[in-house]
Amino acid sequence: MMNRTKTAQLGLYAILVSGDYSSLKFNKSLLAFRYRIDIVPLDEFERKYGAVFEAGMPSLLVQDVPIKYSDSKKQERTVCISSNLERNIRENYPQYIRLLEKGYVVLLKTFKTLRTDKKGWNSPDTIREYLLETYQFCQNFRACLKLTVGDPFSLGDFFGCVVGSSKVIKYHLSGFFWDG
Repeated sequence: MMNRTKTAQLGLYAILVSGDYSSLKFNKSLLAFRYRIDIVPLDEFERKYGAVFEAGMPSLLVQDVPIKYSDSKKQERTVCISSNLERNIRENYPQYIRLLEKGYVVLLKTFKTLRTDKKGWNSPDTIREYLLETYQFCQNFRACLKLTVGDPFSLGDFFGCVVGSSKVIKYHLSGFFWDG
């Protein structure tokens, strides 16, 4: 009898608060550790990971607040986010106001493959374990960068979610929060 194990991808992310397009140069070093830096336009970030900033249900989003930014080729771009996201960042997450100015989010990310036939594969505790590993990796990578090139970015929130799901688990220095 053939065993048909199903899997799901768990995305683990860290927001690089002071990151920009120049942060992509670190991908060469990060790929060896199965991490990479990615630039995500703010509208796309809101649709996929809006729970990080308590933006509300993705299906109910009305993205009508324009944000202008320059892309990697210095071309002017405009994305639209919801007024709820803009308000939440300004009032509750002032450390991320730069995201509103930049129009994009710089993410350090990695993926883990989870076996879905295993009990508790998507439980908050399982995802928290992987988030803690990601947090520790980021801290170590940042410490190495400080020794060699200074401090090119500061770390924001860490979060994880099963790819294709809108449930997000956030990690703060004070502990974990389940937004699911």
